[in-house]
Amino acid sequence: MLTNAIYPFVAVVGQEQLKKALQIALVNQKAGGLLIGGEKGTAKSTLVRAAKEIIGAQKIVDLPLNATEDMLFGSIDIEYAVSKGERRFSPGILSRATGNILYIDEANLLRQELLTAVLDANASGINQVERDGISFTHSVSYTVIGTMNPEEGVLPGHILDRFGMYVDSQSEKDVVIRTEIIRRSLACGSDIQSFRNSYFDETEKLAAKIALARSIVEEIEVSEAMMQLAAQMCAQAFCAGHRAEIYLLEAAKAIAALAERNYVLPKDMEEAAMFVLPHRMRKPPEQQQEDPEQQEEEQPDENEQQDQDENEDNDEDSEESPLAPPPLDDNEDDGDEEDNSDDDENQDDDKEKEEQTPDNDKNQLAPEEQIADIDKNFKLPKMVLDLGKDRNVRRGSGKRSTTKTDLKQGRYVRAEMPKIKVEDLAFDATIRAAAPFQRLREDNGCALNIKSEDLRQKVREKRIGNTFLFAVDASGSMGARERMRAVKGAIFYMLQEAYQKRDRVGMVAFRRQKAELL
Repeated sequence: MLTNAIYPFVAVVGQEQLKKALQIALVNQKAGGLLIGGEKGTAKSTLVRAAKEIIGAQKIVDLPLNATEDMLFGSIDIEYAVSKGERRFSPGILSRATGNILYIDEANLLRQELLTAVLDANASGINQVERDGISFTHSVSYTVIGTMNPEEGVLPGHILDRFGMYVDSQSEKDVVIRTEIIRRSLACGSDIQSFRNSYFDETEKLAAKIALARSIVEEIEVSEAMMQLAAQMCAQAFCAGHRAEIYLLEAAKAIAALAERNYVLPKDMEEAAMFVLPHRMRKPPEQQQEDPEQQEEEQPDENEQQDQDENEDNDEDSEESPLAPPPLDDNEDDGDEEDNSDDDENQDDDKEKEEQTPDNDKNQLAPEEQIADIDKNFKLPKMVLDLGKDRNVRRGSGKRSTTKTDLKQGRYVRAEMPKIKVEDLAFDATIRAAAPFQRLREDNGCALNIKSEDLRQKVREKRIGNTFLFAVDASGSMGARERMRAVKGAIFYMLQEAYQKRDRVGMVAFRRQKAELL
């Protein structure tokens, strides 16, 4: 029934780049696999699972997000160890994926150390297991295909570089295409078997095309000119390392094989570059070094301009903004004095406030201490947080950063020898530790004789919120009014996201000899 429920690959409307990238990955395993990014509902998972019908005898092996190290890499065979008293290796998911497609749905949510190990094992072709008293090495070879929704988090650059290709799936904008998507989805839901039968011939043709391309790709030889072209493309994209050149040539070979050619053309290289280079392109080193210097050089000029226009901007902002606070004193004649210079306005305002404000009234705000409005037009740049691996044990709640925790909450990631009394027992790891010694221990009437040295403690990870703290120079000479408006605008929009991620946002404003936490 599961096979019949698969939506046909050829029935998916649009997403031509994604379809081509999948075909390249299926034809040539040496192309490095494929990572598919994009918003939800763009047929990412549908296309990957539909590929089952066009890959022949191969299988699609799923890697669940809750996979542990022993499930993934393999571990001791508990049943054999209990009955025979000997350690024997029990294969894991990587062993089953050898020669097949390893599919990781929501790859960005998988533990990064596991994802890195999966990609490295495939690149080296070897899975070496050293755990639970087992030392075992076996060869692995699979095609990694992952999907991710960038809204749920992004992968760091060193992991992205391990994927040979990347494609971004976008929702269709054309009304005709969107209408056809609805029509086919309704037809599939009403009678899926008839719907699949209507695309049977096209599916068989595509499967035969991929099978033929797989037989051709190994015979394709890359010319010296294509090697030079690959090196030139990757150099112009400022790619780090040399994985890009290798994956670029392998992807181009797959494209040539799909076109039933045994040689690579420049157009194959150009098409392959659309999948291999986007997630590896970087800025030129000169720009990376010059940008901070240019910002430092331009900053004084911007501050001077802010100082010159500060009073005029403040008057305009307070008149236009609906959230502006009421004036501190009656300035009904301000409109008649618009032609005066900035210095004259400041001097007049100071004199009036000195006359109206008693000496002992410390609650009145100085001109540079006036409350700034929230700049709701401020565009908060997209934040990419790379906090690294948090090795500290923390408590709290949230949804942003992953950290170790000593609470009985969160994801069980591995087991370890207990340092103190066991409070969160790792039952599976305890059984694996005790299994090889059962024949040597006396029968106590239990199925397993577990001793204190066999006990293992769970290591858990959970997500917690972060604390974002703005440190702002609020002195009037630095154009504080405009800066505070921008900072308030940034905090205003961060608070909306902070509610979802359970983050904390604060601001420290410092001026003269003091600093204040707001």
